[in-house]
Amino acid sequence: MDSERIYENNGFFSIPDKNQKVKGHSLVIPKEHYETVRDLKSDLGNGLLDAIQKTMDKLSKEDSSIEGFNVINNCGESAGQVINHVHFHILPRREGETPPKVYWFLVLFLIPNFLNIFISFNLS
Repeated sequence: MDSERIYENNGFFSIPDKNQKVKGHSLVIPKEHYETVRDLKSDLGNGLLDAIQKTMDKLSKEDSSIEGFNVINNCGESAGQVINHVHFHILPRREGETPPKVYWFLVLFLIPNFLNIFISFNLS
């Protein structure tokens, strides 16, 4: 890839996304080919976490308006994966921004349903 690398370790590197959804939108990508996150070897976990954290650290140092991050992975075509090489979106968040739609799905659907299941299970 000819893009400027934000961070790199033995197994992963990060670059700015060419299709910025928000300012600073970046990608963490493994150096070896894995189609989805389900294909990643478990021993890559530390390197992946390192690359995600160091990318967020560098973005935060370069832009003091960043207050948080969304880390997103689309696993499989039905989940929105378009590129058949696993990658993780790092989306810096700033005050007043609307979280991505997946966040609202979690808040409005998954979390309440999980709580209903959890409460029902514990009351039984």
